[in-house]
Amino acid sequence: MHFTADPKTMAKALRTDLAAHGLPLSHAQCLEITAHQFGYRDWNTLIARQKDDLLLQPRHWSLTNNTSALYYRFGLDPKRGGAAMLARRGEITKANAGEFASYMQSVQAGEFRGQRLRLRASLASQTADSGFIWMRVDDGHNNILRFDNMTKRPENGPLKGTHDWVERTIVLDIPEPAHTIHYGFLLKGHGTLWAKDFRLDTVGPEIKTTERNGKVLTKPENLDFTFA
Repeated sequence: MHFTADPKTMAKALRTDLAAHGLPLSHAQCLEITAHQFGYRDWNTLIARQKDDLLLQPRHWSLTNNTSALYYRFGLDPKRGGAAMLARRGEITKANAGEFASYMQSVQAGEFRGQRLRLRASLASQTADSGFIWMRVDDGHNNILRFDNMTKRPENGPLKGTHDWVERTIVLDIPEPAHTIHYGFLLKGHGTLWAKDFRLDTVGPEIKTTERNGKVLTKPENLDFTFA
């Protein structure tokens, strides 16, 4: 959860406003009310969680809009290296196992149009349900032209469990209508995921693309609807 205001300042303002309306409350009572407004059971829990959340954020990276900020911590990890995201202990259950957190970066497609682009990154995990990198290519109308998140790969796919640093790669063609390229890394469910050393470089046709079930094929395929 992000803290957009200082809780102590909010509690002080709350006490002042209530007193002005003839509802005098103690400072301690206003602290507890403020904690409830942030969704925590008491003031001590709020302060502990706030300290827990104040991790240094990586420049030029942002969380995706659908990141479950309530269930995860995220930021730079100076001890392990790279950026990290981890599920809060005990807060991911069967009822919300589909929750996830993801860092992303967006760039203009410009110089990459008409080329084959390779995204590489190093990932490490600890007791992770699923952790992976992803890349998406959009046109100027927010239509997805290309996409790969590694989840359908039989090998070299998402990290599950505990792994030391390993490299993962995505290769996509960047068509001429491309407007923006988006990429990042994602942790789904429990565990911890670290990422570092992201690299983007153009490659030749000898490097195969990794996209599965893409919208645009290089030639007609499966016109008789076979299962295999």
